[in-house]
Amino acid sequence: MIDNYDFAIGKHTSLLDFFLEKNKPIIIYDDAHIVSKNINYGNDIIVDNYYDFQNKLNEFYNEYDLIKVKQEKIKNHLFYKFNKDSYLKLLENELLDIY
Repeated sequence: MIDNYDFAIGKHTSLLDFFLEKNKPIIIYDDAHIVSKNINYGNDIIVDNYYDFQNKLNEFYNEYDLIKVKQEKIKNHLFYKFNKDSYLKLLENELLDIY
């Protein structure tokens, strides 16, 4: 289903996260500031009023490829692949520093 769309707009849902994970740009409308207080999506994704929403739509229209690049950086930060070996090594080093 997502392959049929270029981007998504809406209130925060796991579906919008899935769009982002698939490198499809999103706009999250967060007028109550609930999402922005809990998840750092940044200004390239979150809008909280109609004026910002219009500006973001204009950016999508005029600079779609740039928006995709910016949001890919955010995606990589939010949805990184967990590396168990790196984590265990980091944990081991931290524990050695403590003891």
